[in-house]
Formats: sequence, C-alpha cells, structure tokens
Amino acid sequence: MRKIIHALLFCLLIAWTVAGGWWLYQNAPPAAPPADILTGIQHSITTNDPAQLGAATQQAQAALSAHEQAQTAFRRHLLIYCTGLILGSIILTIGFFYYFKLLDRRAIARTADLKKAYDDLAASQVRLVHAEKMATLGQMVAGVSHEINTPLGYVNNNLFILKELLKDYNHIVDEALLLNDLLQQPQPQSSQINLSVQTLIHHVRTYAGRDRRKESDQIFADTLFGLKQISELIQNMKNFSRLDEERLRAVNLNDCIDTALKIAQSNLKNITVLPRYRDKELPPVYCSPAQINQVLLNLFNNAAQAADKPDPHIIIDTGSTNNSIYIDIIDNGKGIEKDKQAKIFEPFYTTKGAGEGTGLGLSICQKIINEHGGKIQLDSRVGKGSVFRINLPRESPARRIKH
Repeated sequence: MRKIIHALLFCLLIAWTVAGGWWLYQNAPPAAPPADILTGIQHSITTNDPAQLGAATQQAQAALSAHEQAQTAFRRHLLIYCTGLILGSIILTIGFFYYFKLLDRRAIARTADLKKAYDDLAASQVRLVHAEKMATLGQMVAGVSHEINTPLGYVNNNLFILKELLKDYNHIVDEALLLNDLLQQPQPQSSQINLSVQTLIHHVRTYAGRDRRKESDQIFADTLFGLKQISELIQNMKNFSRLDEERLRAVNLNDCIDTALKIAQSNLKNITVLPRYRDKELPPVYCSPAQINQVLLNLFNNAAQAADKPDPHIIIDTGSTNNSIYIDIIDNGKGIEKDKQAKIFEPFYTTKGAGEGTGLGLSICQKIINEHGGKIQLDSRVGKGSVFRINLPRESPARRIKH
C-alpha cells in the first residue's frame, strides 16, 4: 500500500510540475505595459487636445491597473505553484526516506534470515558429513568384526591348550609341595620320600619329553600376535571414527592409506591391492587425518564396488611435486561414462542402483579436499577403469579445517 501511495505522490508531483509550469508559461503577463497604450499617450500629447489627452490618460491608467493586477495574479499563481512544488518535494522526500529506511530494516531482517539459513545449512552439512561417515563405518563393522573374530578364535584356542599344558605343570608343582612337606617332618619316611621323588621325576620327564616349554612359548607368541592384531584393528577403527579431530597436524599420507586399507580390508578380500606407495618417502602434509582417512576409505569402497572383472585389482600410488603431494587410486572396473563424470561430485548424484548409495560420498570427499586447499580429479574410461587423483598442498591451509 505504501508503494502505491508513494507512486501516486510522485505522479502528482510530476503532473503538478509539468502542468503548472506550462500553464504559467502560457499565462505569464508581459513585463512592460502594452506598446499601443504608450503610442496613444504620445499621440495625445502631440495633438494638444485636452479632451483627447484626458481620455488617453484614463485609458492608460486603466491599462496600467489591469497590467498590475495581471502581474499580481501571476505572482500569486507562481507562489502557489512553487509552494506546492516545495511541499510536494518535501512530502515525497520524507516518503522516500521512510521507504528506504523501511527497506533497510527489511534488508537487515532478510540478512539475518539468510545468516540463519546459512548457519542451518552449515549445520546440515556437518550432520550429513557425520551421517555419511557413520554409514561408511557401519558398513565396515561387519567385516572388521570378522577380522577380529579370526585372531580372537585362535587366541581362545591357544588359551584352551595352555590350560591343558598347565595340568602337567600343576602335577609337578603339587608333587614338589608334597615332597617339601615330607622333608619337613621330624622323622621323614625314606620310602615316602623316594616315592615322591620318583613321581616328581616322572612328571618332569613327561613335561620335558613332550617339549611343553617350547610349545608353551610358541602358543604365547601366537596369542600375543593375535591380541596385537585385535588391538590394531580396534585402534584403526577408533582413529577413523573420531569426529572431534579437527586439529591439523603433520602426517605421512602413506600411513593414512595403511589405516584406510585395514578398515576396508573386508571389502577388498577378493581384490588384488597393488601398493606402489610403501617404498616411497613422502614429506609430511598438514591435514586432518580422520577426514583424509574418510576420503580414502570412500574411494577404496567405490573402487571395490566397481570391480566387476575376473581379475579385479586396485593400484595405489603416491608421489610429490614442489608444492603438493598426490595420491592415485587406480582400478580396472567398469568405468564411468563421459556425461556422468561431470555430475559425479554433485550431492545426491550416484551411479549405483537404488538403495545402494546416498550420492553423498564423493560430494563430501570433494568438500573435505577443497577445505584442505587441494583438489580431487577423475579420469575414467568405460570398460577400462577409473583413476581418482587427490592433490594436497604441502603447506597448511589458511583456514581451519572443519567437519
């Protein structure tokens, strides 16, 4: 409604200015009396006729009076015109000032709404990153639990064997304690002592004859190795699942690759992994290791899902340039069509079947790498396979990495 009123006032002011100015221009009286009156007065003076001179004088006075009245009316109309113009301008100026002030308030309100929407979007992105990370981790739990069950199984079996081995050892201990009790008697019976000694020697020979010590040492070594494997798997899962690790630190990307491969090994069991990076020395990179692990795990899983050939394999290579470190993940899968490669990093876009993917994995990977000041690129050929290259700068990014 205010906009309509302001528009009407503006139109009225324009109409008043144009129409009033045109009317004043058309009806403006001459600045001097009419020339015919002055000519009549001069002619009467030259004729020396008193009657004609009186008539001319009256006529001149009437003409001058009419001229003055016209001038007065014109000045009054001009004053009214200027007053209306000034008042209209003032009213319009006040209206525009109020209108722009209102616009400023609306702009501030909209800016606040946009900021709130941006904050909500940022929070949603954080939740999406965490949800995708937990979804990926959830897919790994079944495979990792199987990997834990394998060493846990032979640890349990070794403990059962050790329990059986301890029976012979317990016989030796019991017989040694019995012999000690016999020797402590005031009048020890030699027959009982000899029997106890013979029994003790029998148990010792039995224990030594079966090579129980060597077998025990081997079982203990195997058990400790199995517990170490379980500890490494749990530590890798713990490192991967840490959502609060925002602090940047210098890491070797080869170590990140090892961690991600251990987490993803259940999905890579039927795939030959060719690690070309393990013999290379890389300079440290300042990054968030948990986020880099998430990117690598996602790419490894995608490569495993794309492997549909009789001899699937994944080649992992790393290298460095003067300013950056790169990671190449190469698979010989089915590849991606050219028209789909441009959309592969878009949120919610997926080449997988219904129910097999959220379409957020690669989008989140790109977001993480971009926030680290790097970039992720894809080169794929249908029927040949795909190459994902990650480039990360050696120097720490200027802004803090956030989930």
